[in-house]
Amino acid sequence: MSHERWVAALVLALAAWLCFGALGARSLENKDITRTAEIARETVQTGRWLAPTREGELETEKPPLYIWLVAGLGMATGRIGALESRLPAAAASYLSVLLIFFWVRSRLGTRPATVAAAFLALGQIFLELARLSRVDSTFALLLAVAAILSYEAQGRAVGKQLLLSALSGAALAGAMLAKSPLLAVVLHLAATGGFYIVDLGLSRPWERLEEPAPLNILRRYLAPPASLPPILAGCLFALWFFPFKGALSPVEWEAVKHQFIFENIERGSSGADKPQPFWFYVPGVLFRSAPGSLFALLSYALVKDEREGERPVLRFAQAWWFFPFLVLSIASGKQARYLLPVLPGLAVAGALGFERFARSTEPWAARARLALAWTLGIAGALAALVLPIVASRLLPDVLGDACFYSVLCAVIALLGFTAVKDGSFLPALLLAFFVGESAFNVSVLPSPTIDRRRSIVKRLSEKLPQDLRLDDLVILQPPASQGETRQRRLRILLSLYRDELAFARMTSDAKTFLDELSASPGRRGLVDGETWAETAPIASSLSVEHDWTLEAEKGSERFRLVRRSN
Repeated sequence: MSHERWVAALVLALAAWLCFGALGARSLENKDITRTAEIARETVQTGRWLAPTREGELETEKPPLYIWLVAGLGMATGRIGALESRLPAAAASYLSVLLIFFWVRSRLGTRPATVAAAFLALGQIFLELARLSRVDSTFALLLAVAAILSYEAQGRAVGKQLLLSALSGAALAGAMLAKSPLLAVVLHLAATGGFYIVDLGLSRPWERLEEPAPLNILRRYLAPPASLPPILAGCLFALWFFPFKGALSPVEWEAVKHQFIFENIERGSSGADKPQPFWFYVPGVLFRSAPGSLFALLSYALVKDEREGERPVLRFAQAWWFFPFLVLSIASGKQARYLLPVLPGLAVAGALGFERFARSTEPWAARARLALAWTLGIAGALAALVLPIVASRLLPDVLGDACFYSVLCAVIALLGFTAVKDGSFLPALLLAFFVGESAFNVSVLPSPTIDRRRSIVKRLSEKLPQDLRLDDLVILQPPASQGETRQRRLRILLSLYRDELAFARMTSDAKTFLDELSASPGRRGLVDGETWAETAPIASSLSVEHDWTLEAEKGSERFRLVRRSN
């Protein structure tokens, strides 16, 4: 195996570690959401796959593809916990890395493919979402597949063009079923349509073909690679949508329409609950997608260092990230995770920008390479010394990992100082980003100290008596305005942490709570501190078995375990 292939295999292995390492060790309360696990568990229990529910109410926030994946894993493993909730996102993220690697390799060779895959895997936004139980990674993967297939369909024989365009449409339909049908189509059209605008504007093919420019442009946009994917995607999406609509009651359908308008119209026009300025995504692209984003922007300053064959791919990659980025920036509602679909194109453009930077003979480029090598060498040496000391004082749980990362930092220092002489700073740069991302995501966040600090329900589940079955537990749920989300969190997480298939009962008022406790001699109830006042009318009929005050990162929470007095 050649040196380039060994390096590629190592990069892909490290990317797998970043996506999957200690994936299930972190509690769902710890930098994650619990809704996915809750809906998936209910889907398995009720068998309502076409229109999943949460606590018996229709889930209207997202289409069900990700829920299906989590529920399917749950059926295969027999439980739905942190690992099952996150695994589809991690798998989709790693598949995105593989997709970029193999596609760029087929076009430009192993070295740029390896750099592109590394840049994508090491981006902070990309990796954060790879390890969360959210739909964004699956959505971004399917959009990336659709964009690449649409690009590859151009200039092919009619049969292959139709096949690739149809596969692009199928991937786009999957993206519509994963997150937002409207957003999926808009981002796909922004990427492919934006590329056509740039490509037509720069190549001006109508001059060569001696035909009117409007006719040539119209023909390009009506060709199967441009027109077929969104049309076919809409038809495939309808195969789920119309049976889904038919399964809903009029009230549920109104809720779906309201949520769609809120998510796609109100949030896009006014920002709704997520208003941000136009420039909000700029720091996300510059810093939270580094190092690939920096080299992607640098490529504009190194046009003369371009090599044969790079131009079409770079032109597509730049359009792939820039035009969806522009669309997302125009929309008023913004969150950093919305950027995920632009990151594959940004990584490819960054890899080609790096290749230009590495071979540039410009004096400023040479000085920049030297400064970067010195910076990596010095920073690596300092980190090698400091990491074990900091870990031993602040987080002894990860001292062993810190010592391992300290060795890697020493390697970074060695590679950096070596690069001062030979200019090959890329290994040190990639290893530095790997150490930073791995230390935070794979070691620090899942560590027992951090996890315990953020997982108050996990500690509560440890306090509950071992003989207590959750289907014999009743939770007094406060009014929605006082924390319905928190009580839902209790209901789902208690079952996950205790590895029980049943949910605790939920009641909305004190009288029903007392009736539920009276239904069985051994039944016990759980009341949190905010809700205790609700029990005043029945206080004389309750006996407090345990009273716990648990410290959390955002303050303490109090819980009382009660039973009906004799």
